[in-house]
Amino acid sequence: MARPIFVSLLALVIPGRSDEPKTDLSGDTAAWYEMFAAGAPELLAKGKGLKWTEGPVWTPEGLLFSDTITGTIWRWREDTKSIEKFLTAAGGCPQTRDDDGANWSCSADQAEPGSNGMAMLGDGRVAICQHGARRLGVLDMKTRKISELASRFEGKRLNGPNDVVRHASGALIFTDPFYGLLETSRFYDHNYTQEKSEQGVAGIYVLSAAGELKLLDASTSRPNGLALLQGKPQQLVVAECCQGHSERCKQGLARWKIFELSEGLDSMQLSYVIERAAAETYAGCADGLKVHARTGLVISSCPQGICVLDLDRKRVTVKLHVGLKISNVAFGGGFLWITGEERLWRIPLAGDAREL
Repeated sequence: MARPIFVSLLALVIPGRSDEPKTDLSGDTAAWYEMFAAGAPELLAKGKGLKWTEGPVWTPEGLLFSDTITGTIWRWREDTKSIEKFLTAAGGCPQTRDDDGANWSCSADQAEPGSNGMAMLGDGRVAICQHGARRLGVLDMKTRKISELASRFEGKRLNGPNDVVRHASGALIFTDPFYGLLETSRFYDHNYTQEKSEQGVAGIYVLSAAGELKLLDASTSRPNGLALLQGKPQQLVVAECCQGHSERCKQGLARWKIFELSEGLDSMQLSYVIERAAAETYAGCADGLKVHARTGLVISSCPQGICVLDLDRKRVTVKLHVGLKISNVAFGGGFLWITGEERLWRIPLAGDAREL
């Protein structure tokens, strides 16, 4: 069991800033306002210890979100309208020793040694992707200790789990791209990370409730955020983060793959792909995503903004251009929460927010 560092409460009040890039909402705006009560996000926090914010999750204690670079998990405090440090060394760094005797050390050149995506499991537990320790863990919110769930497949270390979602069976499905292998001296997406990988692939895995780890897909070069869809057969949406590491995955291309899961979660098959190529080359990529329960629309980060995917029409129907790199989104407490580029934002939900 990892021993993260406890931190006292720290309030950071960050007012909205007039120097932020202007936002622009385009496309089927009626569909947007069916979900949201505003056409632009409210800036809640910026800088002051934030680097690359990621992995937001709504919990009984409010919103938690990761910083993959600093290794901190932050919590939003509604009473003070500020953020506080909830946990440091959340990715398993600096070097720690687990109770089971396993040593975890992180390279001094590891660019993103923090935690990333998280998912609520119930009973005060949160599944957590740890870049630093390159494993999937579970965080006990009461003790703030992290226990290992999976770190190896077929005897080889994982690359660094990125995002995770809980299946109704209790299984956890997660992506394992190469970002945990990024180096500070080469902090850009390139094939050198794949060359460092023990697995040799960027996989999509399922960890059963019984603890059995299976590889579901190895065909996606940069699997990132993911979300489960309701219905039978059940489908899984996976974002592929294209940032120019290959001609097939150029900067500015947003790509989402929709897979059909087998009933026993033994396998999955690709059903179709949705792509959106920007007219210009924008920073950022298709990253974290969530499903809006009432409409069934998928809300996803995409180059310099947020895209809304209509899976019935198999295309992006709305885009909120933010002008910055957006990493991830989460629903909870009556809001859509948004992370990315040293910031935390939120947008109020329309209608009965209790649905989400």
